Amino acid sequence: LAGQTSELSYVEWPKYDENLAESDEVIIPIQINGKRRSEISISLTLPKEKVIDIAKSDTKIISYLEGSTIIKEIYIPGKIFNIVIK
Repeated sequence: LAGQTSELSYVEWPKYDENLAESDEVIIPIQINGKRRSEISISLTLPKEKVIDIAKSDTKIISYLEGSTIIKEIYIPGKIFNIVIK
């Protein structure tokens, strides 16, 4: 084409930077008695207590927890949160 001094086929490919590809945000599923009921997006740097608070304040999860007794809470950091209720 008129005015162009180089072709696309001679342009160098961009360099891969692993640091730019990493994300500190992750989406984890929330389970009630082993069944997936919701999911939340969290930062991997959040402490366990904060993640549990965020999960329990999810609108879908609140409806399952009303009138139930929490027996156990299982959180695997960055992977999954499970609440066992009775």
